[in-house]
This record gives sequence, structure tokens and C-alpha cells, in this order.
Amino acid sequence: MRNWMTTLRAASFRGVSFKVDQEAIPKSGRRIVKHQFSKGEEHETEDMGRLPREFRIKAYIANDEADVLAPALIEACSAPGAATLVLPFFGAHRVRCEGCGNSWSKGKLGYVEIDLEFVEAGSEGGGFSAFPIGDRIAASALDGLADLVFDVLEDFPL
Repeated sequence: MRNWMTTLRAASFRGVSFKVDQEAIPKSGRRIVKHQFSKGEEHETEDMGRLPREFRIKAYIANDEADVLAPALIEACSAPGAATLVLPFFGAHRVRCEGCGNSWSKGKLGYVEIDLEFVEAGSEGGGFSAFPIGDRIAASALDGLADLVFDVLEDFPL
């Protein structure tokens, strides 16, 4: 029989370690758009691609350094950009932190509960940008504009 505890990875984000009570991918699948038609009995569906993976983690830090490590994890979650999240069950993923909250109780000294929300990083900026395309169209239109104005003005007698 498999010894699960020896096969699980140590959890961390941006080098800050923590323990995990629960990790979840709340929803996976495809982004589907439903097109419904007026007075129609049929509909169409359109596949818009895979849903981005989201991770919800109930984490904790339980040791004599919890008062130092918990703020370090919060700062790591607040830092800009993507980073590697390592989870015991789901493994390593390139993610961005969407949210981080913690709670501490006087009855549990040295123990801090932390709720973490991540989304997989995806590509920087997402897809292509409309601005460079618009800039290229405008630049190509302006390239010939000076010659056109010169030709028109050349035909007028002074």
C-alpha cells in the first residue's frame, strides 16, 4: 500500500513554505458560449478555449516562527508577476496570486490560517494587442500621405 505522506511535496510560493489542509481546483473545463435564437428551437455553442486553472488552498503555518513566516507569505502573494506555486497533491504551477487572507487566534499561539487563491499565469498580456496593429495600419496610411498632398498641391498654379 502507498504511503501518501512520504510522496506529497512540500508546499511553497516564492520560496515561502507553508502547510496545506486542503487544496482544490474549483472548476475546470471549457469556456462555452451559448447562442440562442429568437423563435428558434435550436441553439449553437461555441468553444472559446480551456478555462484557466484556479487553485484554492486552505493553508497554515504552525511553528515558533509563524509570526514571521505568515507576513512573509502575505508579502510573497502581494508581489507583482507570476511565480511558481508548489502544492503537495497538484504539484508545481506557474501562477499569479489573486487573493490571500489570514486569521490568527489567541487560543492557537504559533498557528496562522491562510486562505490562498491563485490563477495559472497564462501568457503575458493575453493574446495579441490591438494597438500595434492599429499603429501599423496608421503608419502605412501616413507613409503615402505626404506624396499625395505634394501631388495635389503641385497641380495648383501659384
